[in-house]
Amino acid sequence: MSDPAHSASPERDTAHVGADVVKGLYASTKLGHLYGFDGRVAREAREKLMSVLHEAFTRYGGAMLRLANETLYLNEARLRMDFDGFVAFRYVVNLFDERGIGEIAIPAGVQEPEVVQFLEAVLSVDLQADEPPLAQLERAIIDKRVTNITVGEPREIEEEADDEDPLGDLRQASIQAYFRSIFVVKSLAAQSRRPDEPIEMRKAKRVVHEMVDLLERDETTLLSLIALKNFGDYAANHAANVAALSIVIGKRVGLPRPLLADLGLCALLHDIGRNAVEDDGTDDEERHAVAGARTLLRDGGYADGAVRAVLTARWHHEGPTRASGGPSPLMHRIVRVADVYDTLTTPAGPRHPALAPATVINLLSRDDGTHFDPLVVKTLASVCGPHPLGTVIDLDTGERTLVCGRNPHFDDPRRPVVRVLQDEYGDDVTERTEIDLSRVDREKGRFAHEIVQSYSAGRIFKKPADFVDAL
Repeated sequence: MSDPAHSASPERDTAHVGADVVKGLYASTKLGHLYGFDGRVAREAREKLMSVLHEAFTRYGGAMLRLANETLYLNEARLRMDFDGFVAFRYVVNLFDERGIGEIAIPAGVQEPEVVQFLEAVLSVDLQADEPPLAQLERAIIDKRVTNITVGEPREIEEEADDEDPLGDLRQASIQAYFRSIFVVKSLAAQSRRPDEPIEMRKAKRVVHEMVDLLERDETTLLSLIALKNFGDYAANHAANVAALSIVIGKRVGLPRPLLADLGLCALLHDIGRNAVEDDGTDDEERHAVAGARTLLRDGGYADGAVRAVLTARWHHEGPTRASGGPSPLMHRIVRVADVYDTLTTPAGPRHPALAPATVINLLSRDDGTHFDPLVVKTLASVCGPHPLGTVIDLDTGERTLVCGRNPHFDDPRRPVVRVLQDEYGDDVTERTEIDLSRVDREKGRFAHEIVQSYSAGRIFKKPADFVDAL
């Protein structure tokens, strides 16, 4: 069955077709597992999968979905997921990785019943068995008489040089790294609930190193994504936000790159113990801190970064001075400030709205050093300011704008650089126009623009994808 919408879109390239194949594979597998492949919702998802597979058959004569270095490819074309497809992307990557699959080849002409049999074979693999998962899958494929769809082991893929806009690539890489960090936190949180399953620190370390690299090159996109705190799962988003903030603070106070990576790992995993104590409804700071340290001690190893993560998970609620009288480690002090800032600027339900960033910074700044390190708080203020990246601002000239940068020549965080989202008539603006709010109208002897009101991204953007597109 072909989809007219797909057939009528010649501008769709392989990457777009591949993204839809991944989404279809995710929905079909997930819903088939939950409700059975004969259920209505699973059938509807499978119809969409078959539709896009037929498009691939028509365009390319078949579909070869590959995995290399945690990146998916369709027929050698690298797939880059937007926010809407990120969950599907990570699910399929995990599906391949857990079963040792490097590629799935689906030739033209494959019919829906065989696709169902193949998906059932994939889900039948016992990941806890002694037999290698790929060997189980290959046997299940034979047992279910799947004769056309084949699987292969992972292999290296040589990528052609990418001649796209490097800034666009950097923005896309930052978006991918942010959501990958959320996925990693969710995976580790699930593992922390199973005492017999080892904690895979490798993926956490990898995504943190990627965040450090991106934040050293350009802070804008990653720090803007912190505004997504109003969407999705709080715990995982919070961990990603604290990691990004901590790395930037650490960079500003002069930590070298190896310590920035350790700091990012500490921040990403600081609340890992919360999952181990929330089931009984009596979670508190002390209990989840102890549980987090125990969880990380299970399989973290003895490298410096892992040890620091254990200690930070245990003591990240501690003030600048330890109970013993000595100073708390700098990493603990940084994570503590970033943790409290992100918590207070995130809504905790209808009765507990978020505090404004300026209010939180003022609260932290009023502390006499008993609970928060003054230097770290001052550094945080320079990073976020009263209008953090990703904040929506209405101007007195009628435009609705998005904070997209700091003023390099004007030392006032109240006057950021903004990008116009809507003009004075309320119409969406397609051309990317920026306004420097520090610009002075010399004829009138005052600033050319004044801020009327500011909003968190969650109040304006109903869909995370819309916010990401606006960055």
